[in-house]
Order: sequence, then C-alpha cells, then structure tokens
Amino acid sequence: MKILYVQQHFATASGEAGVRGYNLVKTLAERGHEVTVVCGHNWRDSSLQSDSKKRVVEFDLDGFRVVQIRVFYSNHQSFIKRLWSFFLFGFLACREVARRKSDVIFASSTPLTVSIPAIFGKLFKGTPYVFEVRDLWPDLPIEMGIIRNPIIKTALYFWERCAYRLAWKLVALAPGIKEGIHRKAGVDLSRIAMIPNGSDTENLLPLGRLARKHLPIAEDTFVLGYTGTHGIANGLDAVLDAAAVLKKREADNIAFALIGDGREKARLVGRAKDEGLDNVHFTGLFNKSAYNEVLAEMDAGMQILMNVPAFYYGTSPNKFFDYLAAGKPVIVNYPGWMSDLVTENDCGAAVPPCDAEAFADAVERLYEERDRLEEMGQRGRALAESRFSQQRILVELAEFIEERTVDGKQPNEQARRAVD
Repeated sequence: MKILYVQQHFATASGEAGVRGYNLVKTLAERGHEVTVVCGHNWRDSSLQSDSKKRVVEFDLDGFRVVQIRVFYSNHQSFIKRLWSFFLFGFLACREVARRKSDVIFASSTPLTVSIPAIFGKLFKGTPYVFEVRDLWPDLPIEMGIIRNPIIKTALYFWERCAYRLAWKLVALAPGIKEGIHRKAGVDLSRIAMIPNGSDTENLLPLGRLARKHLPIAEDTFVLGYTGTHGIANGLDAVLDAAAVLKKREADNIAFALIGDGREKARLVGRAKDEGLDNVHFTGLFNKSAYNEVLAEMDAGMQILMNVPAFYYGTSPNKFFDYLAAGKPVIVNYPGWMSDLVTENDCGAAVPPCDAEAFADAVERLYEERDRLEEMGQRGRALAESRFSQQRILVELAEFIEERTVDGKQPNEQARRAVD
C-alpha cells in the first residue's frame, strides 16, 4: 500500500522531540508499505534542518521517503507567526498530495491545519484519509483564552467538524479526544481508535539513580525533573510556585530540573532569578542518545500542564510515558486520566491544580518516602510494559491503518456516508 504521511512537526530519532510519527512510519515501511512523509521544519530536530535554498527538499531515510516543506516553525514564535506557519504548510502540502499517488493519507495533528492537504486529497483525488488527533483543537487555544473572537471560533469548530466527518478513520491519543470527536461531529465510534502515545520500553530502561553528569545538581539533592517544551500550555509556573513554598520551608535537599526549551523559558528563568529560587535549575534539550541517562539522574518525573479542563482527559504527553518506561515515579499536577493512572497504580503522586502548598506537600512526601521510590518506579515500568508498550501500540496503529473496510464499507463509501 502507498501511504502518504503528513505531519508538520515530524522528527527523527536523532532529534530531541517526540518520535511517535517516525516510529510509526518505520513500522509501516518494515511491514512492506511504500511510505512518503510530508513534513515541515521541526525546531527540536537539527537532523532535519538543511542549508538548501529550495522550498521543498526530498531525501530517503530509514526505508521511507521524506518530502520536507521548508516552512519555519518554533515555539518561540508569536501566536500569529505560528498560525501563519500552520496555514502555509497546510496549503503547500496540498501540492505534494496532488502530485503523488497514494492509497491512503495519514494526517497527524496538531495543528488542525494538517487536515487541509488530507481534505484536499479526499475531495479532489478521492483518496481516503486517516486523521490522528493529538489534541482537541480548537478547544485548547479557546479555553486558554488565545482565541476569543466568536466568528473565528464558529469557523474553526465548523472546520473541525468537517475534518472529522470526512475522515475515513480517526485515531485519538486520549480517551477525552475519542469522546470529543464522537460528541462534536457525530462520528460513529467504530471509526475511532483510541491509541495513546506509548512507552519506549526497548530503548528507555530503568537504570536506577545514576551519578549526575548532565544535571548540574549535587548528588545528595532530591531532584524532580521535567523534560519538554517550556510553553504557555505547559504551565511551568506551577513548579516555581511549589519551589517558592519549599524555599520558605527551608527544604534545602529538594530541587527541580526543568529540561528543555520554549517561548516561556526566558521568562521562567528571569522569575526564578528575581525570586531567588536557586532550587530550580534549567538546562537545554538532550538528544535521544543521552536521554535515558538524563532520566536516570532524576529521582522522579513531573507531568505538568496549565489548568485547562480540556487537558484533563484530552492529552497524551510523551514525557509521561517516558518516565514510566525509565522506572521513575511521576507527579501529575492536574486531574484526569493520567493522574488516575498514577493513583490507581501507586506509581507517583497526583496533586490538585493551582495549589502550590499541596504540590509542595506531595514533593516532601516523596522525599520522606524515598526508600519507596524504586518500588513505585517498578510499578510504573510494569504499567508501561503491560498497557503502553510502544512496540505493541505501533503494530496496533499499523493494523488499524491497514484495515480496508469499516463495517463492511470501502473507505470512500464510508466517508460519503459520514457527510450525507
């Protein structure tokens, strides 16, 4: 089968970003499919950056073809510039869809604009598409207060509904996303698969607590680490709020490591400096070759997000599953399916959002019970292996794409029924 995989933020195993897409494409290629990736610039993967002056660069990689549309994107950009990047990539990708033969298009969000080339292929070439929904967009920017204009909201919700209903199949990365697709667009649940991000249990291993050569923090300090984007949605002020409480309590043996980059990082660094929060340490990104060791230098991981209800059951962050795979207890600072997993499996701590005192209390409890950390980590690792093994999830996702019928209907017939 010829598969056209469209993802603006595609990253390889050589970068510092999530690689679900890369691993899926490799899996599909290994299963005998001819896969072409249409992607854009990824600010967290230098291996995909090119000095070419061409708008479109093509090359072969690990058994599949990459077509990179050189549209710049970075979390450091303003919302307007990012929006322009999204739309520009979406429309330029239509040209690649038009000039290439494929049996199915797999479009992976975010942003919602990746549905543009998928819808184009469906309407003008009759090519069915699978839409992977990583976040319920535009719900998240609307709930965050980024999009306020009622006309724009109405237009985006209409577009979202069309993108879901025209899709042959949909992949939801979290239970709230599956429910949201069904509720908002009336899509039959048989066309939606809930396939979350997975734990790379083959490459991320429980290494115990390694000596610190990547994190500039004393060996006898208890460290909670966060790995990932420092953006508005990530809500990392919650960590600094808890750090301020612990500073007042003179909890000198506890520190936080914020590992990564993003638009909010400079402000967070400035705030920590202004408030004398020397128990918060910032480092840059680490590539995949060092990532396992970095996780092993932490005592526990943090899954942090801004307090937005759409996040509770509607996200599936890579970092959470990485902590589980590495055998690290996880502290989650918002309710929802991830805090439920942590509580039910006793592999960390869940704290209420916007409550610095409760966050600090949970951190101190983990510190006081640090003789139980290994046991908590083992339960997290067992959860990763039993329910979230990436290898199993990728095969499940590949098989979902390979199914040529839904309820006995061919792809094009099924999509026509959805919009009638």
